[in-house]
Amino acid sequence: MRAHAMNRASDRAKGETQPLWRYVPLGDHHLPPEAVQDTARHWTVQFWSRLRGKEESSGSVDELEALPPEASERIAPSPDWRDAARALDGALAESNGVISTAPARPAVVVGPPYSGTTQVLVLWAEARGWTVKTGPSPKEVLAGGERWLEGLASGPLEPFVLPRLERCFLRHHHGLSLMRGLVDWLLASERACLIGCDSWAWAYLSTALGIDRLAPVLTLEAFDGERLARWFAQLSPGFDQGGLEFRERKSGRPILRSAVSDGALGSENAPGAPRREQGELSDFLERLAARSRGIPGVALAIWRHALRLGPDREQAGPNRSAEASLGRRTVWVEPWAELELPEIPGSVCRSDILVLHALLLHNGLESERLRDLVPVYGPDVFEVLRRLEAARLVASIDGRWRVTALGYPAVRRCLASEGYLVDSL
Repeated sequence: MRAHAMNRASDRAKGETQPLWRYVPLGDHHLPPEAVQDTARHWTVQFWSRLRGKEESSGSVDELEALPPEASERIAPSPDWRDAARALDGALAESNGVISTAPARPAVVVGPPYSGTTQVLVLWAEARGWTVKTGPSPKEVLAGGERWLEGLASGPLEPFVLPRLERCFLRHHHGLSLMRGLVDWLLASERACLIGCDSWAWAYLSTALGIDRLAPVLTLEAFDGERLARWFAQLSPGFDQGGLEFRERKSGRPILRSAVSDGALGSENAPGAPRREQGELSDFLERLAARSRGIPGVALAIWRHALRLGPDREQAGPNRSAEASLGRRTVWVEPWAELELPEIPGSVCRSDILVLHALLLHNGLESERLRDLVPVYGPDVFEVLRRLEAARLVASIDGRWRVTALGYPAVRRCLASEGYLVDSL
């Protein structure tokens, strides 16, 4: 832990660029600093929302200015996580050699929602030739999971990766037996294995079962504004060649800096914007890093939500492809103070909060399973989900309801303020 902190301080002292992806011991994780005005703004919004007792508006973004989905996917595509998998490989080799020595001990990676933990572990397993183990079904979990655990323990002595430990339990009076047996087996076994777990499930299992004694834990270092700038530039093809520039809509200040961004792309300005101050970067990304808690997937979702086409979108013509219409031009970014993100509705009730908490503890649930886990009358669960969906706080993805990436910061803050168990990331 001390070694990582000393290395980070040494790198900064030397002025060296931090690696984009870096895994660190859980105790070395630090959140990006939050601007004072953003904290004040959040509590002001919550105060007036609760005072009025009304739902927050969910559709205030001018759709005429929003990027079409194909353009959004092109200039801010989903990451493939391969660089993160390589960074994890280096961190595991550096930590204490648990992966390569015998007798082996488990190694654990914990990540918050939308941090790509599962994808990274699967890519790491493919590169190493390790077997990826899927978790048991919810019915197996509630039945004790003995057959699933026997299959895991009696199989070939090959190393394996279990990327979704959160699928091995349910917060139910019959939902922890399998996890108890699994932890005991992992502590006694000499099988090399790499375990991935969502940070909310890890927090719950640490409290309920003391699972944090299993092994030292690594986690992805939070992205600050500087890292987000480099990552978004990498994601956007042609940005460094001057094909695109990103500027704040009202001030015209650049969001990202490239080698050719200043002075090379003509004189396009947002309506009513002052003359651009070349080289004066907006603080948008620092505030984005704080709001997203440095979680890449959450930051990317907000970034996409903030992107706008400029006033000459219509000049591009409705039949031009998104790629052509985005060639050598400005993409405007909504000013942070005017960016409308999902907030907890003023009319939120205890049932809403219970559902949100259950979804985060399990990294998403099917609606039928949700009815078994929260003390809410069955048909009312669907009403709660629809209400939260309308507020853009939850969505159904591949049959499982999850807290959305856009809504995650507001949901986490609400649960923490209400005294619910939250993760440490």
